[in-house]
Amino acid sequence: MRHCKANGQESSAELTEEGQAQARRLARFFDDKPIDYVVSSPFNRAISTIQPLAQRLDLTIHTDDRLRERTLSTEALSDWMNDLRKTFVDLDLKLPGGESSREAMARGVAVIEEIVKLPEKNIAVVTHGNLMSLILKHYDRSYGFDEWRQLSNPDVYELVFRNGEETSINRLWNMSQPHGMKAVVAGATGMVGRELVRQLLEDPAYSRVTALVRRELGLAHPKLEERIVSFDRLEEEEANAERWQGAEVFCALGTTIRQAGSQAAFRQVDYAYPMALGRIARRYGAAGYVIVTAMGASERSMFFYSRVKGETERDLAALGLPRLVVLRPSLLLGDRPEKRFGERAAIVLFRLLGGLLIGPLAKYRAIEGRDVARAMIKAARRKEPAHEILESDEIAKLATC
Repeated sequence: MRHCKANGQESSAELTEEGQAQARRLARFFDDKPIDYVVSSPFNRAISTIQPLAQRLDLTIHTDDRLRERTLSTEALSDWMNDLRKTFVDLDLKLPGGESSREAMARGVAVIEEIVKLPEKNIAVVTHGNLMSLILKHYDRSYGFDEWRQLSNPDVYELVFRNGEETSINRLWNMSQPHGMKAVVAGATGMVGRELVRQLLEDPAYSRVTALVRRELGLAHPKLEERIVSFDRLEEEEANAERWQGAEVFCALGTTIRQAGSQAAFRQVDYAYPMALGRIARRYGAAGYVIVTAMGASERSMFFYSRVKGETERDLAALGLPRLVVLRPSLLLGDRPEKRFGERAAIVLFRLLGGLLIGPLAKYRAIEGRDVARAMIKAARRKEPAHEILESDEIAKLATC
C-alpha cells in the first residue's frame, strides 16, 4: 500500500491532518481482511499510515529500509516529471545521484519475495508511490508512468501468490470509497445489455453506470454515463483508470455469424472485444468481470460458434481477474432490437417443451433476458469463488432467489 497524505517528501515528514484521518479509515477498511503481519518503509509517513491498523490488531510494525522511496536524483531537476517518465521506459536510466528503476525495483521485489515465504499468509506492505509502481511493474509489465500518476494517497493493491508464484494483481482502495458501486457495461444495446443497464440504474447500490456503446442508447438518467467508443480501439481509448477502479464490469457483447457477415467478423465481436475489455478491467483494478456466453460453450466444440465462446471463457480465465463469472444461458426470450427469424420457431418449441425439461434437462429451458440480467447483477455481488460458471438453470435460480 502507498502511504497516506504527508506534509513533505523527506524521511521525517509526518502525515497531514487529512492523512491521519485517512490512516484511521484505512484501518477500518481492513476490518474484514485478516492481516497477520506488517512490514513498512522506515519513513515516518509510512509507519504512521499503518499504525492505527497495527494497534487495532496488536501487531508489530516491522521496518525494512528496502521499502524506502526510490531516489530519482540528488540534484534539482528542471523537469523531474518528464525525467521520471523516461525511467519507466528505460529501466537502466540513472540520473545524477539517483537509482535506476531496475535498481529500485530489485530491492522492492526482494522484500516481496522474502515475505511470501513467511508462515503468515496475509501481509500488509507499506511503501511509497514510485517504488510501489515499480514493484507492480515487475509483476505486470503494463504498469508504467501513467499508472504511477493515477495512484492515490493512500492506495491499496493486492498481490496474490499461490505456491510462491504471483497469480493476480487487484486494486482494492477505490472499492472502499463512501459512494456507491460503479458498473461498466459493454453490449448495452442488445436484449440482455439493455435490460442490464435498466436494472443497474434502478439499483440503489450503484451510483454510476457507464455504458460503452457504438451509438446512443436514447436513455437519460443522472447515474448514466454513455460513452461512444470504437471497440476495435478500446484499449487505446480507455485511459480513465478511475472509471474502472473497483467497478463491476459486465460484458453482454455478442452477435451471430449471419449478422457479422463472416466467421472472422464474428470472432472479432465475441472474442477480441471481450478480451480487450478483460485486459482493461485487470489493468485498472476492476472488482470483477461478468460475461454472458452461451450454453454449450467449449474450446473443443466442433461448432465454430460454441468453440469461439469457449476460447473466450478460457482466455479470460487466464488473465488473472480478481473474479470472473461466466453465464451460459439457453435460448433467450425477450424483445430483441433485431429479428432473428430462425429463433422464432425455436422459441415456440421451447415454450411448449419447457414443462417437460426437468432434472438434468432443466438447463435447456429457454430463459428470459431480464432474468439473465438480474442474475448478472446478483452474481457480481458474490465475492467468491474467483471463477464461477453458471449454466442456464443455475442462472434462473439465481435470478429468482
